[in-house]
Amino acid sequence: MRTFISIEPPENIKQKLAKLKENLKSAKIKFVEKENLHICVKFLGETTEHKIDQIKEALKRYRLIF
Repeated sequence: MRTFISIEPPENIKQKLAKLKENLKSAKIKFVEKENLHICVKFLGETTEHKIDQIKEALKRYRLIF
């Protein structure tokens, strides 16, 4: 499974980005849906289920995941 660590922006930022997307709809840019917007901190690539559990635990330990 392809995985990454990301930050979900607040709703007001998502709304502003959705408006920007609407303004740029004539440009040939591929945007994700508002619900899927995120800021990628680290791309991890292909990761096994077992490794994902370990990553989640490490993030929780350092209070980087809630």
